[in-house]
Amino acid sequence: MRKYLPLFFLLAIAQNAWAKDSFNVCWSHYVGWEPWAYIEASGAMARWGDKYGIEVNIKRVDDYVDSLERFSSGEFDACTMTQMDALAFPATKGVDTSVLIIGDYSNGNDGILSRDAGSVIDLKGQDILLVQYSVSHYLLARALKRAGLSEADVNLVSVSDAEILDVFRSGKAPTLVTWNPILKKAQTETKAKLIFDSSELQGEILDLMVTRTDTDERLKRALTGAWYETMERLRNEDMSVVSSMAESAGASRVSILQQLASTKMLYSPRRGVKVANSKSTLNAMDRVRQFCFEHGLLGDITNLDDIGISFPDGSVLGDSKNIRFRIDSRYMQMAAENRL
Repeated sequence: MRKYLPLFFLLAIAQNAWAKDSFNVCWSHYVGWEPWAYIEASGAMARWGDKYGIEVNIKRVDDYVDSLERFSSGEFDACTMTQMDALAFPATKGVDTSVLIIGDYSNGNDGILSRDAGSVIDLKGQDILLVQYSVSHYLLARALKRAGLSEADVNLVSVSDAEILDVFRSGKAPTLVTWNPILKKAQTETKAKLIFDSSELQGEILDLMVTRTDTDERLKRALTGAWYETMERLRNEDMSVVSSMAESAGASRVSILQQLASTKMLYSPRRGVKVANSKSTLNAMDRVRQFCFEHGLLGDITNLDDIGISFPDGSVLGDSKNIRFRIDSRYMQMAAENRL
């Protein structure tokens, strides 16, 4: 039987006939994104790029916030980030941004460590290290609220993710909020106590690969194909994938496997589609946008609903005429149906 490409893909090919054929993609250290090291080193990305006649240059950016800024400025065509940071950085800066892949959600990979506090309520009055306005900040705000506290009850000390572990080691502050692999290293090296983690916020912190909405169709397909090919290997604990992740992260294979155990990896594209379409994702996104608005992360808007966020079923949070962030499940659905 002859197979026909979807009409929208044929149109996209025609539209991009004179478009560029080389693309730049960035990612940062985090166990859920570390597979991109393998995808590059193994040649998986090159194979999928060849399939669509493009070159894909994958670059690791060690400072996470720097990667967000560089994607927002146009240096990169696609970038790994959480859904909160997709809204607070590119979307807020006017970049129409779409989810390509929902790779995982944090199930203990983000947490609060303290040398002094035995629980969240004991944080009152303490200095707390974190990457301000990051997902760590969101996690802390949610934890404080659950404990009957607010951010006004603590002192936030903002540090970049590239420096935060060294600052915590120095003893500058007794409490740290961060993500793996930094979280695991800090816990092991300092013996600080984990007093709250993202397993208590199931599905609220989504780890994504996003693109500009108008990015070339070929790149979207190639990235999705390379990712799920690798996820199949990782699901089966292919040690070549784990070893590549460990080498990139500067960690042992055992450490990588431990971190994966505290990450809800969505190895199957069908699971990614399910999360994208779930009501809980819409509700989590509503909480995230409120946090962003309350902390001035949505630019100079004066109303929470000024920026629109769309979902696969057509639902919209905010202004439907000003969509800046799109939870898109189409490419994951293509992967699930072997249509890449």
